[in-house]
Amino acid sequence: ETIFPLYLLPVEYRSRFSERVETLITAATEAAGFVRGCVKDAWFKRPGDAKGDTSFLVESFFNHTQQDFLAALVQLEKTLVSGADGTVVLQKWHSVLRTEAIQLFDHWAGQESMEFANPRRIANAHQKLLNLLYSKKFKNLLHMPDKKEEAA
Repeated sequence: ETIFPLYLLPVEYRSRFSERVETLITAATEAAGFVRGCVKDAWFKRPGDAKGDTSFLVESFFNHTQQDFLAALVQLEKTLVSGADGTVVLQKWHSVLRTEAIQLFDHWAGQESMEFANPRRIANAHQKLLNLLYSKKFKNLLHMPDKKEEAA
């Protein structure tokens, strides 16, 4: 449970605000799933067969990004009212999600004792997380420019 602020925007900005907020939430949900899946990959030889509740990984991700999410909403409101389309907020959100995902992965993947840890499996899971966070699909969701577009 959380307290969520109420935003009273002029009518002409509400639709775009709502779309952008939905994108922020969708991206966070995907990133949280990336963390959960990759931590399981790091912990278990066969993560699909692993028993137990790992929802705490997703909850941890949302707890760590909540303040940044609320700050993004304030920034989104200001950006839209100033006449911009809000994509800069989405792009900054990618940075927040990336940073938190990597930090939480490193924290949770390192929880296993060294006698049971598999460094190769952890490294592979870390690389998988990076690939997911920088995937074209994820970057497109957040309206990140393609490398080709950046060079032009």
